Amino acid sequence: MDIEIAEELGLIIKTKTGDYVDRFRNRIMFPILNKNKKVIGFGGRTIVDDSAKYLNSPESVIFKKGDNIYALDKIIENNIRDKVLIVEGYMDVISLYQNGINYVVAGLGTAFTENQARLIKRYFRNNVYLCYDGDNAGISATNKTSSVFNEISVKPNIIMLPDKLDPDDYIKKYGLNDFNKLLESPYDINGFNYEILKKSKKNSNSITDNTIFYESILDFLTKIDTNILRDLYINKISSEFGIDKNSLKEDFLNFDKKDKIIEKKKRN
Repeated sequence: MDIEIAEELGLIIKTKTGDYVDRFRNRIMFPILNKNKKVIGFGGRTIVDDSAKYLNSPESVIFKKGDNIYALDKIIENNIRDKVLIVEGYMDVISLYQNGINYVVAGLGTAFTENQARLIKRYFRNNVYLCYDGDNAGISATNKTSSVFNEISVKPNIIMLPDKLDPDDYIKKYGLNDFNKLLESPYDINGFNYEILKKSKKNSNSITDNTIFYESILDFLTKIDTNILRDLYINKISSEFGIDKNSLKEDFLNFDKKDKIIEKKKRN
């Protein structure tokens, strides 16, 4: 291969001295194939401690991260159309495949895009499952990816992992049977965020802690997009946390109004 082409595709990097080095040196390599089974890029996981954990091929004429999905080619090859499980990383995909879950794919290290979501919808319609890592970054990514799917009228099923685990770690710790039980009882995005909300409550009498938690409740309510569903959650919150329902409704309306004013100022 011509050196200039190899550099353009991100296979090698030119150093300050003019020499070329392997972009993916000291890394386990994961070839990225498009839906037609053509290699279009690579992901690399470091095997040393002094590098970024993951490194992907840069954008090029043949590799657009936001338009492709890792392992989608395998699902198409196996003619799987009934459901798809989206995870964060290459290792999660491989681990799940090794455990017999062959309807799994992953994004490519970037925020999930609308083009990726439309590609998923094209093959799997509405039967989409999200299973991101159980840490704060994974929770944030779950909400962002869910929003992307909502924009194209797909409401994904959310799998919640405990203890900040990723799917690979969860199966190693609890086994495949327990993981399958999670798949059988997914949440919608509101149920997922409500569980996160409950876990955030501290066993404390501190006014500061309780104020922060109450504001988290109000923020949670702003993200629910129908009045009927919001009223159901207001009743649920009132019952579970001993909060006066009418006060909660009034505080929510004031909080939501303030939130919209802030958003309007940001746009202007």
